[in-house]
Amino acid sequence: MLCVREKKMHQEIKKPRVVPINRRRLIRLLLRSRPYQTCRASCTHIRKMSNIRFHSWGRRAVFYILIAFLFSCVAASSSISLAVPRKTFANEYACLQADRSIDIVLSYFKEDLNAVRSKLELLQSHPFVANSGCVHLYTKLSLADDDAFGLNATVVVKTHNMGRESGAHLHYILANYNNLPRHAIFLQADVEEIDHVLIVLNQATAQMGFLGLGRWDKCSCDNCNLIPGKLVRMREIWALATGTFCLGDFQANFRGQMLVSRERINRHRPDFYLLLRRSLFAQPGHVLHEDDRYIEDTDFKRFMRTVVDSHGAHDSLFGHVMERMWTVIFDCYGEEAPEGCLD
Repeated sequence: MLCVREKKMHQEIKKPRVVPINRRRLIRLLLRSRPYQTCRASCTHIRKMSNIRFHSWGRRAVFYILIAFLFSCVAASSSISLAVPRKTFANEYACLQADRSIDIVLSYFKEDLNAVRSKLELLQSHPFVANSGCVHLYTKLSLADDDAFGLNATVVVKTHNMGRESGAHLHYILANYNNLPRHAIFLQADVEEIDHVLIVLNQATAQMGFLGLGRWDKCSCDNCNLIPGKLVRMREIWALATGTFCLGDFQANFRGQMLVSRERINRHRPDFYLLLRRSLFAQPGHVLHEDDRYIEDTDFKRFMRTVVDSHGAHDSLFGHVMERMWTVIFDCYGEEAPEGCLD
């Protein structure tokens, strides 16, 4: 009788079987994407389903149908997707080795291919870069395979003509966050002032955390180098990157050309870089496209409005802000910054 009673008690407290899937996490990841707004009604149903324990195959089937419908909505959304086409080549294995020393990341638009090729060869001849693992070429135009081979590129990625070089930098960081080399060198495809870059690289060591390869200048919290007016997002990026308020001048490096260590990049979580990248690709009507109202130079405003990508979207001022904030993001913005910052 005792055994029967225990068996009945066990049946009473026995929990319903739960499908072995982390539904809350899956839904949370899906809802982070910007296009989900077009499927808000379906998302509401899915979120309600996340609190239900499945007792039958019927409810389980409904849940997966809703998930599939959400994916179809995201795919059909008219907003620009952060996913971009990607070409890889035979020597891509070099990019998969965890112990590789250096990756080179190039942001290409309409630069002369011969100039890009010759400067890349000069860069790869430098002793610190000689053992580079692979070359990532981010192009805003379509390049033929033979052009990519001629540039000795390992990975070629087609990106949108928005966000300036920072779009390529952030794409590389997000795509390789868990497989970064010891150092990454970020450059314009037609390297600005290659002689200056090669001289600065002489300071590079295995312990180098950040080394600016462009020209340096002192910036305030609201304004920086050649843009007359207020760059209102500089304080916000400062706060996101440091967790503090911007209270004074800092050193900034220009052209988006820099050497950064894996440790410096990994100080921020991927969602930090994802937020910055989504801001770069903000669509017309987004508040970021209103930031140029603080700029006094009408010629510069006119230039900004001529930068249009293949989807007809105008570039925002955020790319220029990002160019000036890399030193803050990678924590090398004090008076000693031009000498480089060690990890």
